Amino acid sequence: MKNLSLSGALMKSDSDLRLYTLIEVSVALPAPSTRTAVIKAHVSRKVEEGVGIEWYEFAPNIIRDLLRSALRSPPSA
Repeated sequence: MKNLSLSGALMKSDSDLRLYTLIEVSVALPAPSTRTAVIKAHVSRKVEEGVGIEWYEFAPNIIRDLLRSALRSPPSA
């Protein structure tokens, strides 16, 4: 998953997903958390790098938490 935001993300898929397809995305918070969630989304665009998806519900809790944890993490070298 790339370009993660409160409204959606860009992701790669092994499947040829059609526009407006409803999908479920499994998200896991990084260690030490063991929290995971399955979020509903729909395919909003297809690009060379993958598919753009929009969350069915704006700003799911686990996405907000994942973005917060990324802000707290030191940049990788």
